[in-house]
Amino acid sequence: MEEVLFSTDYTDISNIKNLLSQRADSIRLSLDSEPLGYQMNRAWAMLDDAMAVKNHVSGLNMYARLNELIAMADSDPEQLTARLRDALNLMLNRFRATVMIAGGANDEYTPVVKALLQKMPSTETAPVDYSVLRPAKTNEALITSLTVHMNLLAAPTPAYAYTGKLTPISALIDDKYMLPRLRNVLGAYGAYSWFSNRISALYTYRDPNLASSFQAFADLPEYLRAVEITQADVDSYIVGSYGRLLPSGGKLSQARQLADNRFQGISDSMYLGWQRDAKSTVPGDVKDTAALIESMLKTGIRSSSGAESTMGEAKGLIDTLIRLEDVSR
Repeated sequence: MEEVLFSTDYTDISNIKNLLSQRADSIRLSLDSEPLGYQMNRAWAMLDDAMAVKNHVSGLNMYARLNELIAMADSDPEQLTARLRDALNLMLNRFRATVMIAGGANDEYTPVVKALLQKMPSTETAPVDYSVLRPAKTNEALITSLTVHMNLLAAPTPAYAYTGKLTPISALIDDKYMLPRLRNVLGAYGAYSWFSNRISALYTYRDPNLASSFQAFADLPEYLRAVEITQADVDSYIVGSYGRLLPSGGKLSQARQLADNRFQGISDSMYLGWQRDAKSTVPGDVKDTAALIESMLKTGIRSSSGAESTMGEAKGLIDTLIRLEDVSR
C-alpha cells in the first residue's frame, strides 16, 4: 500500500486507459443487466446527503466520468496524469483520519498503520456541503436491454415513524402481500419491502409489469388496515425475522458492522432499542404501518428500468428516461 500511495507516477497512459476502460465496461454491463442496485443508489441520493456521495462515485455518475477520462487519455494525457495526481493528493491526508482495526489484543498491525499515517501530511480541510451532489428529485427510468422491469418506490423514513417493529412487519408484508400479489399473481420474480431509520422502499425484481406493480404498492395501505392477523401470527414473524437485527457473520464481521453503525450515527443503545421494539410488535402495529406506506406514496420517488419498448405504461408514473448512450457522451 505504501508503494502504491507514494511511488505511483501515473504516466503509463496506455495502461491507465485500459484500466479505466475495463472499469467503465464493468459498470455498463451491470447497469444493463442488474440495474436495481444502481436505481436504489440514485433514489437514495435524491433523499440523503451521504448516499449522494456514494452515488457520485458509482453507477451512472462514475460511468460518465470514466468515459470523460478515457477521452482525456487520447486528447490530453498530461492533463489526465495531473488529475490523477490531484486526486491522490486529496486522499493522502491524515487530518481527522479514522482507523478501525479489529482483532486480538496483541495486534501487530496497529504500529504499521500508525507509521503509514505519519508519512501522510495533515492538512486541515474545510467542511463540504454534500447536498450539492444530490440529484434533482424526479421519477425516472433507466433504459436497458432487459425486457423485464425493476420497479422501486423509495421515500425518506420520518424520524417519528421508524421502529424495530418494522422488521417483523416487513417480513409479514413480504409473505402475505408482496409475494402473493406481485409474484404469484402478477409474475414478478421477486417483490419486497425494506425499512431503515433513514429510507424505506417497496420494490420488485425482474418484473414483467410496470403500472400494475406501482398500483399494487398503492393498494398496500388498504390491505394493512383490513388484514386479520393474530398475535400468534405476529410472533412467528418476530421469530423469523429477528436475525435481521443482529450483527451477522463472525466476530470480525460484527466488529466492522458495529463500526459502520457508529459512522452512520447509530449507537449501540439505538440498536438494542430496535431489538426490544421488534419483540413487542402487536397486530395493531401492522395496521398502523398503513400510514407510513401512505407517506411513502406521497413523498416517494418512483424508479423503473427496462427496454424502451416496454415503457408504454410509464406515462404518468415516470418523468425522465435515462439512456446509457446519452450518459457516455
